Amino acid sequence: MTQFDYLQLSRNVPYTLNVNLADPSIAYKNGNATTAKVTNPFYNLLPATQMPGTLRTQATVAVSALLTPYPQYGTLNQWFTPGAGDHYNSLQISLRRAYSSGLTVMMGFNYNRENAQGYYNDIATFARDLTWIPAQSAKARMTGAAIYELPLGKGRHFMANTNRLVDGVLGGWNVSAVFTYNTGTPIRLGAATVTGDPALSHPTSGEWFNTSMVSVLPSFTVRTNPVQYDDLVGPRMVNLDMTVAKQFRIAERVKFELRMEDYNALNALTPAAPNVSIGNANFGKCVGALAGTSGRQIQLGGRITF
Repeated sequence: MTQFDYLQLSRNVPYTLNVNLADPSIAYKNGNATTAKVTNPFYNLLPATQMPGTLRTQATVAVSALLTPYPQYGTLNQWFTPGAGDHYNSLQISLRRAYSSGLTVMMGFNYNRENAQGYYNDIATFARDLTWIPAQSAKARMTGAAIYELPLGKGRHFMANTNRLVDGVLGGWNVSAVFTYNTGTPIRLGAATVTGDPALSHPTSGEWFNTSMVSVLPSFTVRTNPVQYDDLVGPRMVNLDMTVAKQFRIAERVKFELRMEDYNALNALTPAAPNVSIGNANFGKCVGALAGTSGRQIQLGGRITF
């Protein structure tokens, strides 16, 4: 068994920076005046070859469209901008044990805390004020695997010298399983008006969090709600895959293996993360299954080795 803490601190992590932003405090201060239509000073100012984009073709535009440093352009991304940080700390445990009976068991567990620097709201984005924000990742993950060679048949503990007919029926069986468990990932509500912690002690797919505590953020209002809550996480994921395999010895060096693989053997449903679009009919509900998961699937296959 191994057990240790793992710490990783990364500096100057590259990120994407939009260098063509208007100061959002102007809109917060002046409100609807920034959405008023005015004469566009860039209207047909230059030919399309020298001034691409839609701003050149509009006779009037909103004031907000003229407040960016380069209004004749849209988003101007500066790629691979250095300066962000990432802090990852975890407890990791692993276990592996092989038994003489043909059973091998493996287990791994990871509990982590990760924070990365980012922009909390548009005020911070414009000011390029990076702050530490919790990562939107599962805090705990456990995986386990077991392989068992049934001790029957040629080359195994029991009936090692049996005839080919009996060995063909009882010998050469293997059973394996892989188990995965993940805690839910944190739910982010975005910029909204939130009165308290909306997490529920017993969430259901029909009501994953208290939607009555969440409403649309009024126009021209600075965001103040948390990026995420420690106790507001999505559905956990539990999965068990199993395989049963049988080897047939055709000749001394030729073997045929028949396999039956059972994915999601428990037929467990992992709901998708709840809808976080305020005003949507499914707001706060988990609709459908988590992407990449499905119901039980059984697959048969065979292969010859020589």
